[in-house]
This record gives sequence, structure tokens and C-alpha cells, in this order.
Amino acid sequence: MGKLAPVPLLDTRRALVALGGVIAAVAGALAGMGTPQVDLPLLEDVPGGSLAAPSLPSPLEGEGNPAPDRREGAGAPSPAGNRHGRRQAEEVLSGIRGWIFGPTGPLQSVPVELVPFLRAGEPRRAGIQILSGPGGEFTFRNMGIRPADWALLVHAPGFGIRAFALGPSISRRPARILLDYGKWITGKALSSRGSPVALGRVWAGLPLEGAPSGRILWRPLGRTSREGRFVVRDLPPERKAYILVDHPLFAPSRPLQVFPTKGGSLAPLKVSLVEGRRLEGRVLSREGRPKPKVYLFWEGDRNGGLLVRRGTTTDQEGRFVIQGLPWNPPPLHLWVAAPGGRPRRVDLGKGTGRAGEPLTLRLAW
Repeated sequence: MGKLAPVPLLDTRRALVALGGVIAAVAGALAGMGTPQVDLPLLEDVPGGSLAAPSLPSPLEGEGNPAPDRREGAGAPSPAGNRHGRRQAEEVLSGIRGWIFGPTGPLQSVPVELVPFLRAGEPRRAGIQILSGPGGEFTFRNMGIRPADWALLVHAPGFGIRAFALGPSISRRPARILLDYGKWITGKALSSRGSPVALGRVWAGLPLEGAPSGRILWRPLGRTSREGRFVVRDLPPERKAYILVDHPLFAPSRPLQVFPTKGGSLAPLKVSLVEGRRLEGRVLSREGRPKPKVYLFWEGDRNGGLLVRRGTTTDQEGRFVIQGLPWNPPPLHLWVAAPGGRPRRVDLGKGTGRAGEPLTLRLAW
């Protein structure tokens, strides 16, 4: 009877390592089946180029069904003028839980979104969205965010949109959110010369519930047609809201206030836009050489807190043209970002470009 040849120790170790890898892969797959994943937001595309990706809290999980990534911006926050607002800005929020109900009962598969507030000069950040599960329940966990920098938005098609500050009523105990059937309003956007403004972005401003007065969350709800007409749907009944139309060739306009009622209908809106200022110039290095692919933009939030941006990228000769600037701004400033760099603020002075003279910027980098 022949003797069995000894198995080399190295082969035995390789077999054990391979078996361990298979077991770990199976266990990971089984664990992942019960936990829905929510993709972290990516940087929103910036006209004419892109800026550095923002630092976002991680990890971030949501209980419910994962929803498509929505990459729209929000309004700019107004400073809290009381002690509670300052204390809230220092807290760190780890989780949110609640239920969503309609007129006839719980609502499932309703988009629930955490929306970041934007500040001038910062990269555009995306919101984190999940869908409500059975019984209308939703949960965000392991967030580690500052309540003053984010808001909670609930938007179910056909129902009125509601926006909440992350105050004690939302962050310290489960929230019960009631949605009513939404209202709609039509309107038309015209230039100062009476011609229709096509492809303007239509925004709806929602005062934050549970926040100091004057803080508004802005959401894009469509664009104007070739005839300048638009329809805004899902406005919350019996609550104040604002409508604003913005176009990159026109100066930022002021919002119009509306108050939808449950029984009545809203009269059509007429939005008037004024052609904006035009600023042109050239970007040069310290040595006088043209700087191509430099992104320049202006931002302002005087129109109800909506952070409006006008920007462009320099050509191979370092030249740029920015349109749609306001006519009577405070001292004008631009944000300048070289390829791969962070934006820097450049103050230009109050009368810069008012007579149409070209502007020359010399950069030290």
C-alpha cells in the first residue's frame, strides 16, 4: 500500500485564505441585502467649468428605498438673530426619523431630502434623498451635520411641498409630517421691452417651518416656454410662498409673493425682467501672459435669499464676458478660480465696468 505524499504547508495556507475570502464575500452580500444604500452626492456641474469637490459628512445612510440623485441648489441662509439660532448652529445632528401622512393615510415612496444651504464662493452641493417606506416612515442615520447648514424637504407629486428647519421639532423627536393636496399657478415672463423670456428657470421659495422669520428654501420647479409661459405646481395650500424667474442674460429679479388657498385659484403672474449689465475683460498672470481656462463668477442673494450665479471661463487669450449682472449692486466683486484651485474673491469697486470699459485682472498665481 502506497504512502500519501505530504501536502506542502504553503498550499494549505493558500487554500485557507481563499476559503476565507469566499466566506467574507458571501457574508457581505447577505448583510447588504437588508440595508438600502444611499449614494453620496457629487459636485454639481458649474457653467463653464467645475470647482473642487466639497467635503461632505460620511458615512450617510437612509432607511427606506434609495432615490435618484437630485443635484439642485438651495437658497442662502440668513443669520439667526436669537440665542436658539446660535446654539443650533453649534450642535451636530446624528439622525432624523419621522412619518409622512396624506389626507387619506400614510404615504409611501415619498421623496424626503436633506438640502444644504449654499454660501457665496462655495462649490454647489447636492441634497441627500431617500423615499419613505411602509407606513410612511423615513430615517436618516449617522449624519454628523450641523442643523443650521441643512433643511428637510418633503415633495410628493400632487401634494404641497413642505420645508422644515432642523430644529427641535425635527431633530429631537420623531416628526409627523402632514401633506395636503397642492395648488398650482401660471404666469408669463417678459423683458422690459415686452418680449417673452424663454428658457428662464422658475424657482419656488418656501419659508422654512420652525426657523427664524425670513429664512427661505428655494427649489427649481421648471422653465419658461418659448412664449415665456410657465406653470408652478405643488404649492402648499394656506401657506405663503414666493415665485421667481431667473435667466443668465437678465439681472436678478425680485420674488413675487403668493398665498394659495384650498378653495380658490391663483391669478396668473406677470414677471418682468431687465437686461443685465455686461462685464468684459482679460485675465493675465503677474508677468503679463494670458491665463486661459480661469473660471470667473459673480454671486448675489439680494433677491429673497436665492443665491444667483453669473459666470464664464476665459478663452485662450484670457478674455471673458459675464452678462446678467445687476445694475445697482454694492461694490462689485468676482470669484476667480484657476483650474484645479479654490475660488478667490476679488473686489473690483463700485463703479467698475459701469461705462462699459474693459477690465483687466492680474493674478499672482
